[in-house]
Parts: sequence; structure tokens; C-alpha cells
Amino acid sequence: MIKILAVDDEEKILFLISESLSSEGYEVTCASGANEALETLSIGAFDLVITDLKMPGMDGLQLIERIRERDQQTIVVVMTGYATIDNAIGAIKQGADEYMSKPVNPFELRRLIKRLLEERMLRRENVKLREELEKQYSFDQFISQSKEIQGIFQKLSHIIDTDTTILLTGRSGTGKDLLARLIHFNSRRKALPFSTFSLAARPEALIEAELFGYKKGSFTGALKDTPGAVERAEGGTLFLDEIGELKPELQVKLLQFVQYKTYTPVGDSERQADVRLIAATNIDLDTMVQSGRFREDLYYRLKVVNFHIPPLCERHEDVYLLAHHYLNHFNNQYHRQVRLSPECYDLLCRMSWPGNVRELKHYLERIVLFSDEELVRMLPHDSQQTTQASGNAGLDADWPSLEELDRRYIEKVLNHAEGNKQKAATILGINPSTLWRKLKK
Repeated sequence: MIKILAVDDEEKILFLISESLSSEGYEVTCASGANEALETLSIGAFDLVITDLKMPGMDGLQLIERIRERDQQTIVVVMTGYATIDNAIGAIKQGADEYMSKPVNPFELRRLIKRLLEERMLRRENVKLREELEKQYSFDQFISQSKEIQGIFQKLSHIIDTDTTILLTGRSGTGKDLLARLIHFNSRRKALPFSTFSLAARPEALIEAELFGYKKGSFTGALKDTPGAVERAEGGTLFLDEIGELKPELQVKLLQFVQYKTYTPVGDSERQADVRLIAATNIDLDTMVQSGRFREDLYYRLKVVNFHIPPLCERHEDVYLLAHHYLNHFNNQYHRQVRLSPECYDLLCRMSWPGNVRELKHYLERIVLFSDEELVRMLPHDSQQTTQASGNAGLDADWPSLEELDRRYIEKVLNHAEGNKQKAATILGINPSTLWRKLKK
């Protein structure tokens, strides 16, 4: 129950406040002066204090000061018959949340108290969400003990709160998107938007309009003014993924944005932007520059700071950590208790993981979903995974071949799918035609 303390030297005012707010289900306590109010506050906490400004002895401003010395969270409302702007400003500066004048209108009082309590609840929810967000995007979420990744984190500490442009390079699935989010949510812009724009996921004809926005009537189908990714990221960070897919004619416009922080929505005039830019690509931009497919001036402005994320096959020390993390994650998600034998972890570290961290994650998810035993001693084999060593070198002689593991796993998935090859192919993450060829073989 919400607890409210009413403070006034006039008994009839206290009675009016008590009757008005008690009828709404609030627990109201009354104090006839500031000293009595302080004694009451020393005994128990209150959600909200309503106090008169002019009282004998200690006045309302002094009471607010004493309340704020003890607690910054309690809502304070000041009321007075001397309703001047100077009194209001003084009360707010002293720490009051709101100001109202006498005579007290019960309806207005109830509406004010309801609004202030709702605003406090929203503030608390926002604080909780921000704390959860900061936890979700702490650098601990980028699981790695490799020297290369640790080196990236060390360099980030020098530039994370600057506005410098960052280029993230590396193969698909290595974690470029996650690193971009970690940079944003640990920077001074973390309370402002993080806008992602993938150049590979959009039709070429729409990229300019969706990136920079457009004016109503600027082309067929432009039915209203529509902000682009740049405007949605205002004050925050714009993450341009697959930057190597950008066509030459749009590279000129992006260069203007990177160089001058200005852009022009389709059919509109030039605008200024306060946005930090992070770009990412899995394409070798050096080669594209040499072949004339990517502007050299844009390339060097994008890579003011360049972080290259190595593929998982070059970070063997991270495979065990990631496998352990995702195994626990999916066990919790699916309410399972699947564990891997040391031999299984050893084999995971030998695999090449062409799909990198993303592939390892999905592989562990399938193990948790389809394992019949709590302790897995034999790993299913995905046809696209290969060991670092040729054949079965280094493995015990009585272990089955990868081809045999592949066959057993497909049989297991087909049984689970009750013979439905389309469903089985979806679970396996391969095309139905690939599954058909495997079954034929």
C-alpha cells in the first residue's frame, strides 16, 4: 500500500487531504508541523510527503532539505496559500517534485498524486531496464580469452567515449554485430538510440531512401515523410552492416555523411546529424579498393579505427569457453541437464567451424534439443564441419568416423521428424535437396 505523509499546521487541511486520499486506497498519516513530520519519518518510510510551505517554526523549505538529506526517492509536494512563482521556484530548487496552491481541490489533489506515483514507477522501471541492459551488454558477454580479442578491448578503452568512426572486419558469425552493440551500450551515447542498417538485406533501389529517409511525394509510394536509419539514430550510434555491399553511386553520399555529418533525405534539403558511425563487413575492402569497386577516400574515413575479429578456427582457446556457455544457456532455456564428456570438448576444439560462433551456438542448441542422455559421449556431426587434422588423426581408434556420425545424426533427426524430410532438413539446417543426396548416398 502507498504510504503518504501530510504536513500542515491547519487541522482542517489535514482532514481534507486524509479523507480525499484515503478514499483512493492510500494509507495517510498526518503531522501538525515539520518537527512532528521528521519524528514520523524517522520511524518509517513514506512514498510521498505533502507539506505546507508556511508553518510556525521550521517551514516547508527547511523540511524538504531535511527530507532530501535522508532520502532522494521520496516524492515531495509543496502546497501554500502564497502562490507566487518565487515560492514555486524556491520549493523546486530545494528538492520538491511538484507545487500546488491552497485552497486544496480534492479532485486535483488525487489526480496530481496519481500522476506523480505513475511517473515514479516509470522511472524505477527505466532504471531497472537500464541496469538489465548494461548487464546484457557488458563486455563479459563477448566470451573470449584470445590475445586478439583482449587486445581489441584494451584499445576500445581509449576510444569508446569518442565519436571516432570504427570499422569492424571479420568473417560472418564472428560477432561483429555484438561488438558494435557493446561499443554503443558502454559509451556516453548508451541512453540514446542504436540503429542497425544492413545493406545486404535491402533492395538496391530502396537503400538511399531507407538510409537517409524521404519526403512525402518524392517518389511513387512516398505517402508521408519517413525518417531513415540516420535520423532514427540521432544522438546515438548507427551500425552499417555489410558495408562492402554499398554501390558506388551511394558511396559518394555516404562519404559526405562520414566526412561532414550531413545528409539529404530523398526530396528534401540537407540536414545535420549527431551520430556515431560503426561499419562492418566480411568482404576484403582492400581488394575492392584496388579493383575500383569501393572508393578509397570512403574506405580510409571508415577505418579510422579498424578492429578485425579473427575466425573461431584461429581462436581454439575460445571454443571450450563458448561451448560451455551455450550449453548452460540452452540447458536453462529448454529445462535440460545435458553435459559433454571431456572427449566431446576436445573434438569441438578440433573442428574448423566455418560458420564461426554462430555455427557453434546452433550446434550446441541441437545437441541439447536431441540428446537422449544427460552425459553426451559422442557428438553428432554436421556435414559442413571438418576437423583441423586430416581424417581422424589424434582420435581413439574405436571412435566412429565423421561420416558414420553424420549418418546416425540424420537418422535420429528423421525419427524425431517422423520421416518428414522437409522438417528434418529444417532442423539440420540444410536444403531438402542436400538431405535427399545424403539419404541416397
